[in-house]
Amino acid sequence: MSSSQIPTDLSYGSGGHTGDSVLSTSAASAVSALSPISILTPTSASTLYASPDSANQPFFGAKSEPDDGDGASSGGSVAAAGSYAEPAKKKQKRNKPTLSCYECVERKTKATSNVFGVGSEHPFANYWTCEGGLPEVIGVLPEKLQADILLSQYFECVDPVYPIIDRQTFYLEYERFWTLRESEKTDAAFVGLVFTMMALGTQFVSTTNPKDRKQTSEFYASAGNQALQFKKTDERTIQVIPTASEFDKQQRRKLWQAVLVQDTFLTVLLSLPPNATHTDVRVDDFMDESASFGDVNPTDIAYIRGSWMLANLVQETISSPRSLDVPICFTQRQKSKLVADFRAVYRSFPDVFRSWDQESIAQLACSNKRVVRQTLFLSSNYYHNLMLVHASESPDVPVNVRATLEAAHEAITSFFVLFTLFDTEARVWWVFHHRAFLEALCIGSVLREAGRDPATADQFLRDPLFARAKADITRMVQILKIMADGEQGTEDARTRVAVLSEFL
Repeated sequence: MSSSQIPTDLSYGSGGHTGDSVLSTSAASAVSALSPISILTPTSASTLYASPDSANQPFFGAKSEPDDGDGASSGGSVAAAGSYAEPAKKKQKRNKPTLSCYECVERKTKATSNVFGVGSEHPFANYWTCEGGLPEVIGVLPEKLQADILLSQYFECVDPVYPIIDRQTFYLEYERFWTLRESEKTDAAFVGLVFTMMALGTQFVSTTNPKDRKQTSEFYASAGNQALQFKKTDERTIQVIPTASEFDKQQRRKLWQAVLVQDTFLTVLLSLPPNATHTDVRVDDFMDESASFGDVNPTDIAYIRGSWMLANLVQETISSPRSLDVPICFTQRQKSKLVADFRAVYRSFPDVFRSWDQESIAQLACSNKRVVRQTLFLSSNYYHNLMLVHASESPDVPVNVRATLEAAHEAITSFFVLFTLFDTEARVWWVFHHRAFLEALCIGSVLREAGRDPATADQFLRDPLFARAKADITRMVQILKIMADGEQGTEDARTRVAVLSEFL
């Protein structure tokens, strides 16, 4: 099989939409700007507007920019400009790039996603005045009861996957924050953190419609970004400072692990170069936590270590070669060694992450949803990348058809279980269901080539492995049809249904 026949780059996306962050909203459609919220685009800083989620939470809108005299504004600005005309300045020459600035932005926008306003306003939609400062941001905080609900959703749905924040320590500071007078609320970093967590938690609230969730999440993300503009010091950097306490060092290691995992597995999906490559923070530095560290969860520690080790391996052996468009393995011996390395990482996972089936994990979901979420995410990442290794080829290394189908089945099964147990979350975690789509696409390509090859055509009809693989595509199409229909239906889900249906 040629590389053109097996899509090992797996970068398919509808509408030029090739990727998204784990922080994204559910199944974003083809790249499109967020619709502007009319109540959030004032023409005067003295006008009060309501936030998207609450009519009784006023905030000041963005102040209108003064007319710059270029004739672009309405009214009498053109006439007024004549009185203050300046001699035309000689244009400076510059090296002409291969792409115009507009083309560069457009191309990069299409290669990324519409996350919290990317593609409409960069980096976030701007609702803020120059004079408002941190009090303006704090002024749009929702009532504490609403904030409590959103933070609860964050710790329920997001924290298991990215266990960065110590819950006990956070809530001590959070409760103290609400007791402060307005003049005492000066910790911009903490305000930014709260807004960011609420932006993520909002996406998992099932009592509102998708449009409202999207707008409110984007608004809170913008508020968090604005708050960080007023952070006075560097005390909350990711760097592990030698003089920091052991607790602070551990928190920074957790943050780095999350950055590394997010970067590695997203760049795999997009076939882009990894960014989190130069660091002296090692997985061996990560410590077992004692009671002095606050919330102690041994499973979290094992999950973090496992994800970290897997990300290190994937970054070096898969992300980098794919971003350079070179084979993952040049020789069969190299491929066998890489598969052995992946299996060694998998054996290092605790039994709770390895010894499960659909029935046992459904039972576990009744008592420990946190471990279930971690198991499914870790399994999906592991088997997806193992699938890429088996599906890779070079002039001297053929595709391992059976191993590819086996790994793809295990990977896509993780998504099927997630959708069965947590269907709302399965819609929100874009990277998860995008991986599942790519796995189904890989399965379909393998089956198509196997059916065309006279040497494997008879086996294709009789082998249970091939029958199971086709059933995986059928199941994925069924789920995508559910995601495409109704109020929450998306155009990219409909496009994916059409693509995968061609293999059936």
